[in-house]
Amino acid sequence: MKPRSAPHTATTFAILLFLFVIFSGRSFAATDTASLDLYPGISLSQDSLARGYLSYVHRFQWDSAAATALRLGQIERDRSLPPLGVLLELSSAVLRVQNGEYESEEDRIGLVRAIDSLKTEGLSVCESLAEKDTFLTTLGFIRGGLLGYSATLNMFDNPLSAFSAGHEAFGILESVLEEDSSFADAFLGLGIFHCTIAKAPEVVRKGLKLFGTDLRLDEGLSHLRKCAQEGRYTSTAARLYLIRFLSPYFGHLAEEKYLYLDRLQDVYPTNPYYWFLECEERLCFHRKSFFTDRFRDRLAHNIPRFELNSYSLKRYNRLVRHQFHLLEPVPDSTYSIDTLVTLRDFQYYPLFLWTIQQGIVKQSLPAEIKAEGLYSRIFRRAENRVFHMLQHSEMRPMFKGHYQWHLEAALGRE
Repeated sequence: MKPRSAPHTATTFAILLFLFVIFSGRSFAATDTASLDLYPGISLSQDSLARGYLSYVHRFQWDSAAATALRLGQIERDRSLPPLGVLLELSSAVLRVQNGEYESEEDRIGLVRAIDSLKTEGLSVCESLAEKDTFLTTLGFIRGGLLGYSATLNMFDNPLSAFSAGHEAFGILESVLEEDSSFADAFLGLGIFHCTIAKAPEVVRKGLKLFGTDLRLDEGLSHLRKCAQEGRYTSTAARLYLIRFLSPYFGHLAEEKYLYLDRLQDVYPTNPYYWFLECEERLCFHRKSFFTDRFRDRLAHNIPRFELNSYSLKRYNRLVRHQFHLLEPVPDSTYSIDTLVTLRDFQYYPLFLWTIQQGIVKQSLPAEIKAEGLYSRIFRRAENRVFHMLQHSEMRPMFKGHYQWHLEAALGRE
């Protein structure tokens, strides 16, 4: 969605600038677009709250996000607006479940129930508003998003059902873009579907081709790039998916990943998650770039800025500090680790970092000690334990496979 060209008169410009400040506030910092060219049926106040909500979500400020979602939902119900807030709330709940961004099983169950409720509510509102034959393209975008996001939760538990719902969502979003190509956010769903299926087992891909569905990774990445650049509500999510799907083995693609990470760290400087992702990427695939004075200094500068007012923030703060201790084995108290914060599905991570550290130590050992084999056996047992802990963790299957690949690359088991 390209912003409209700016007016040339000073008066008109001043009026638009005034509206920008009044209706956007801090929430506009969460995206690249500052245009008031909204999707059909979306009001200015609705858009401002939606983007404020997303700012809180991507900062992992769950309580503030929930409070904003209540205000947004009330406006949408009172004014019979398209249920954009329902879609955004459902999508963030799905991402929290997939990423394990909850502290207890009770929290996870609450999120899953909320997803079911939001899906029912959103589809019902879309159907009701569609009868008035207004802003149908916007309703199609929301409906496709609701079906697509909710389908991803069943990808491993009920893959046939998930594919059916995902394929339906894919068709809806394609129709939306055929009707109006300015719906840049619709490219997110297409990109995720292309990339996910392209990385599925070969038997799945061959089966889909029999039904005339041929999905390619390069096309999926192209859709995600489009969304990352022009998306109004999903640019941050698109960048996160690009970080996941881009190959770390090709220089230009690896560089692209780091550009997205830099962007996320600039926009959300107090969220340790985006620093955890960069440390993880460098440790597993570009280790020399991790063990540099420049990167250590960057990390040391940013760690004290991290916010700690949600479980997610505390967890990633602890993980980043563990990573930092590889660079600074005896850091001062500013970088101490709060071991009372549970890591849950990342329980394996401190041991993983220990194996990396010991691997570095092993390289400097005298040849006679290496020849004894005792150190190697201890080291191999620790590695096996890391893989065992990950495989038996609570992590969702999609992410479990992702982090196992990272472990294999880091520990030379590819």
